[in-house]
Amino acid sequence: MEYDHFLREPHLREAYFEGYGREPSEDERLQLNAISLVASIASISWATDHNDAQFVELSRTLIERIRTVTG
Repeated sequence: MEYDHFLREPHLREAYFEGYGREPSEDERLQLNAISLVASIASISWATDHNDAQFVELSRTLIERIRTVTG
């Protein structure tokens, strides 16, 4: 959600963390980045095996977004 829905609709991110009660800590942000990256990489393999070109492209886009945000 962080690199897809929340980027496209920032108000959803604000509402989510308002309901959660706080923003993620720096350690939690690092975990979020790592988990998002691993999930996106794994999704490319899955999508390729299932001939889902649209999901491959989405996963690649998410990886690029993560790289852009994290430097």
